[in-house]
Amino acid sequence: NCSVTVSSDVPVAISSSGTPTVTSDLVFGTTGTITGVSVANLDIPHTWINDLDITLTSPDGTTITLIDRICGGENDIDVLLNDGGVTSINAAPCPPDQGNTYQPENALSAFIGEEASGTWTLTVTDNVNQDGGEINGWSLAICTNVVTCTDPTAPTLSFDTDPVCPGETTNLNISGTLNDATSWEVYSTSCGTGLV
Repeated sequence: NCSVTVSSDVPVAISSSGTPTVTSDLVFGTTGTITGVSVANLDIPHTWINDLDITLTSPDGTTITLIDRICGGENDIDVLLNDGGVTSINAAPCPPDQGNTYQPENALSAFIGEEASGTWTLTVTDNVNQDGGEINGWSLAICTNVVTCTDPTAPTLSFDTDPVCPGETTNLNISGTLNDATSWEVYSTSCGTGLV
């Protein structure tokens, strides 16, 4: 199960004054255990990109470095980062502004096994005074395992002598047990139905 979410927390200005650290959030709504992550459309127009450190933090608090002060005085970053990229971002042509796919500084596989849903944070640190820019856009493509309930034991049909409704003498129940020993029961009475 794979889906893409685009950050709406952009643009974020990166001041040319001082050495600012700025963040942009992305709320990923799909639940499940992460099996793969890509950072797509990472668009950061900025002069002298060698000033920049860029990290990504998951909802579970794991932080990895995506880009660490690459190139020299070239301007602008526009890439897709994926562990399956042909080459590392460190070996990318400078400036890496053509939307091509590269491996990040640290592997995105560090997020595998974590919960996908929640707030992800992109952090950009500008280590040198004078040059500035912005986080113009970014998105996450995340694949997850889908947990499904399968193979319950055959249900049993029974009459319950402990009534659910006042005045009832019997209730029709259908019950069973899942493979993980979780029990379930559907009941039907004159005052309603339910699942327990």
